[in-house]
Amino acid sequence: MVSQRRVNESALIKRRMEVVFLLFLGFVVLLGLRLAYLQGFQSKRFLQLANRMAGRTVALDAERGAIRDRNGVELATDVLAKSIAINPRAVKDPALTAARLAELLRLDETQRAALQQAIVDGKAKKSAYRLLRRGVDRKLAEQVKALGEKEAALKHVSLEDYPVRVNPCGADGVQLVGPVSSDGQGIEGIELKFNSVLAGKNGKRRMRVDGNQLAIPESEVEVETAVDGRDVTLTLDRNIQHFVEEELAQVAAEQSPDAATAIVMDVRSGDVLAMANWPSYDPAEKKPVKPEQRRNRAVTDLFEPGSTFKVITAAAALEAGVKTSVYCSGRRAIGRRSVRCAHGASHGPTDLRRMIEQSCNLAAGALSERVGPTGMYAFLDKMGLMSKTGIEFPGEEYGRLPDPAKHPEKWPTMRTVNIGFGQGVVTSPLQLVSAYAAIANDGMYQPPRLVLNASGAELPAREPRRVMSAANAASLRSYMEAVVTDGTGKKAKIAGYSVAGKTGTAQIAKNGRYGHGYLASFVGFLPASKPRLAILVSVWHPRHGQYGGVVSAPVFREIARQSVSYLKIAPDTPNDLRDGAGREVSDRYARSGQGQVND
Repeated sequence: MVSQRRVNESALIKRRMEVVFLLFLGFVVLLGLRLAYLQGFQSKRFLQLANRMAGRTVALDAERGAIRDRNGVELATDVLAKSIAINPRAVKDPALTAARLAELLRLDETQRAALQQAIVDGKAKKSAYRLLRRGVDRKLAEQVKALGEKEAALKHVSLEDYPVRVNPCGADGVQLVGPVSSDGQGIEGIELKFNSVLAGKNGKRRMRVDGNQLAIPESEVEVETAVDGRDVTLTLDRNIQHFVEEELAQVAAEQSPDAATAIVMDVRSGDVLAMANWPSYDPAEKKPVKPEQRRNRAVTDLFEPGSTFKVITAAAALEAGVKTSVYCSGRRAIGRRSVRCAHGASHGPTDLRRMIEQSCNLAAGALSERVGPTGMYAFLDKMGLMSKTGIEFPGEEYGRLPDPAKHPEKWPTMRTVNIGFGQGVVTSPLQLVSAYAAIANDGMYQPPRLVLNASGAELPAREPRRVMSAANAASLRSYMEAVVTDGTGKKAKIAGYSVAGKTGTAQIAKNGRYGHGYLASFVGFLPASKPRLAILVSVWHPRHGQYGGVVSAPVFREIARQSVSYLKIAPDTPNDLRDGAGREVSDRYARSGQGQVND
């Protein structure tokens, strides 16, 4: 009996041991499977988690490519400044740290509060890195670093190199170059147009960190090198650009206009040597910039060219072979409206030379009518006035007219006549000076160019084309030279040089009505015997004058004078000492009729 009980107890203990063993074996098997799952299927995730906990990734900023002028002068480039970052997790007193940094960085109370909030937010998220300020002066940054070794409040502040975009030439060319955003991306101008070339590719560096998430020196575990951006070289000449900027500032001071623009172009190549607008701004001043200060209106704005367009009409008449002599009676009725010469008197028999020299509205209108709507439209299109020039700048605008072959009803006689003297037609400053450059270049149109080189970018194809015969272009140049020697553009004359050009004074239209001020222009080239430079100057709504010959011709003269001296262009008429500087223009101007102004 006793032995049977012992046998039963032994069997029970054995079974219990077997159950315990099986449970233990099952636990071991489950543990093994779990370990296999974690190490086999989840190893990558846990490795990434461990790396995140034990390391920190620091961005390596690529250096943005420089924008240079044709001689290699930097117009925009990156310089290394310092950025200030902090480890919020390790900061014990955010208010004290923010107050000390605000004192060093000369921040106001609002900025100090924002700085403190950034540290508090980072601390709440247990963040080990928070960028506080970019573009800190290196001297100040080194001061912060030195104090960080002494003051507990600044102990967890770190400094990093950070590229900052600067314009070494100040305001010169700033509207062409354009600004970049806080993250180093182009937002306007060449910076935007060629952002993919200039931007480069950022890299990164991963470092091991200690328990306080502080980087362990010499512990890089992964480095992806940044690839710097490539340079862009413009056709601009910084010296000529500076001449233009200075002269526009001068006319702005004298005339208090709404705006002004000027372009200098090499007639042989189409290269834009200078392109400037007023008002402008100096990026180094760090002041708020208004939209009108940033606008490159030489490319993006349209205007009625006024009497400067009479040269284009004359070119169309010469190419069409129509009769070019007209009798000007001072007034011509067209239906219930009339066209008048603003001089208020008859010019009498008027040939092309006299029409351009004396800026006769009636003669220009009659020539446009003789060429006809279809002929005028075709010639304007050939001269590049009905399409984009294709210049390497974003937001280009261009003149438009309805095609008379498709819409003859939109070209009544009055419109055709008005277009002849530059009313009812619009163009951009760039389009107009390019057309004048073609006349200067013996009738060969060179598409304007702003960029010489941009590695990796596809630049527009530039095919020169003949737009008028060399003989007709030469005749037209001689007529335009008479404008400066005997006509309305005497203030554009430079001693020793022959100058050809045309004045223009157009009433500014708004909401379909004229009477909102004047646009004073002078467009021309020199030396007239063998042209090198074409120059346009336009001034919107000058307050102390209105005529192109009075307001814009002197600006043209001074830009031209400085440019030919700088480029060492020899005088072609050394014995001709006539000069527009200080000389009173004897022509007396009068205005009659809405929008019909001669100059």
